[in-house]
Amino acid sequence: MVVFISQLRGNMPKVSVLMPVYNTAEEFLREAIESILNQTFTDFEFIIINDGSTNNAKETILSYEDKRISYVENEQNIGLIKTLNKGLSLAQGEFIARMDSDDISLPKRFEKQVEFFEKNPEIGILGTWFKYIPSNRVIEPFTDSKKIKECLLVNSNTIGHPTVMIRKSVIDEFSIKYDENAIYVEDYALWLSLIDKVNFANLDEVLLEYRVLKDGICGTNVIPQSLNCQKIMFEAQGKYFTVDNQKVINSIEKLKNNEKVSSSELTNIKKFTNQIIKEMRKQGFKQDYEVNKDFYTYAIKRCKKDLLFYKILWDTNLDRILKLRFSFKVINSIRFLYPEFKNTKN
Repeated sequence: MVVFISQLRGNMPKVSVLMPVYNTAEEFLREAIESILNQTFTDFEFIIINDGSTNNAKETILSYEDKRISYVENEQNIGLIKTLNKGLSLAQGEFIARMDSDDISLPKRFEKQVEFFEKNPEIGILGTWFKYIPSNRVIEPFTDSKKIKECLLVNSNTIGHPTVMIRKSVIDEFSIKYDENAIYVEDYALWLSLIDKVNFANLDEVLLEYRVLKDGICGTNVIPQSLNCQKIMFEAQGKYFTVDNQKVINSIEKLKNNEKVSSSELTNIKKFTNQIIKEMRKQGFKQDYEVNKDFYTYAIKRCKKDLLFYKILWDTNLDRILKLRFSFKVINSIRFLYPEFKNTKN
C-alpha cells in the first residue's frame, strides 16, 4: 500500500530519500524523520517504507503532515533488502539518499552532497564522514575514489550506508539493485558490484550521526555478517584479479551451513590471500590486505583438529603458545596463527 501524503507535483524532486522502518523506537524514529524534514536543502521526496512494523511506527510516521513525505506500507514484513529494492523502484529524484530510521542526518547533509555532485559529475556514489552515537566516535573514511576502491576490495567497507547519496542514473544505467543473498552486508555487496563502473567519494565532514544499539544488526548477527562479508570480498577479489576463488568460496559455504572445515581448507585460504597480495603489489595497491577477523576466528573454531592443524600451530611460535597456555584465544588469533594474515605493507 502506498499513501502519498504529498500532492502530485509538476516537477520531479531533486533528491529521493529512502528510509525503511521496522519497529524502530518512537523516540529514535522521530529524531530520524525530523532530521530529514529540517534539512537546509528542501527539494526532496521522503519515501518512508514501513516494513510490517508491529509497534506504533505507522502512527508516528503519519503524525507528520509534510507534503514531501510518501508513506509506503508493506502488507507483511519482507525484510530490509527487498524493502530497499522496492524503494529504489519508487524513487523519482536525480539523486537517491539513504537514511536509517534511527540515525540523525545533520541539517546541511543534502545541501553539501548535492553541491558536491553538481561540481563533480564523474562521481556516482557519495558518502560522508559520520559519528557513532552515543559513543561520539568519529569515523573518517577515505575521500579519494582510488583509495576507497582499494579499501573496499582488499580491506573493508569504507562507505557508511546511511550517509550515501547515489546518482539515479547509475541505478538505471546498470540496472542496479541490492543483492537479496547479501544478508547484513547488502551495501558492501552493492559497492563491490559497482567498483569497476563508477567513481566513489566521501565528504570530509561529519554529516550523519550513526546510532549503535546493543541489539542492532551488527551486534546480534556477527557470524553470518562476517561470513557473508568475506564471501563477497573473496568473490570480488577473484573476479578483479582473475584468481580462482572456488575453493575458498566452497569453504565459506560449508561454514554457513554449520559444517566443519579441514585444516587444508584453512591453508587454501592462506594460499588464496597470498595470491591476492602478489596481484595487489603488481598493480600498485597502497592499502593493506586484511581478512575479516570474525570470519577467520569462526573458521578456526570450526576447523577439524587434525595433525596438519597442530603442525601449523607448532610451526608458528612455540614460545607464545606455551606462554598463553595453548588456549583457544591463541588458536583464534589470525595474527599469531597465520602471520600472512597480518596487514601487509606494499
